[in-house]
Amino acid sequence: MPADRSILAVLKANGIKVKTLCTEGVCGTCRVRLLGGKADHRDEVLTDEQREREIQVCVSRAMPGETLILDL
Repeated sequence: MPADRSILAVLKANGIKVKTLCTEGVCGTCRVRLLGGKADHRDEVLTDEQREREIQVCVSRAMPGETLILDL
């Protein structure tokens, strides 16, 4: 994942559809299950507990050197 692109942008560029609404990390529409890896959560809606198992793909990224496993 390039540092300058969101997970959502890369998914869409590869033909993977994810439901979205605001694309700013405030609505929760693009939330998907996070199965593995350490994420750089940039959203404004998930609690710390939710961030252990979910990610907002419109704004969040993998931490440097990490690989995320998502359940789309």
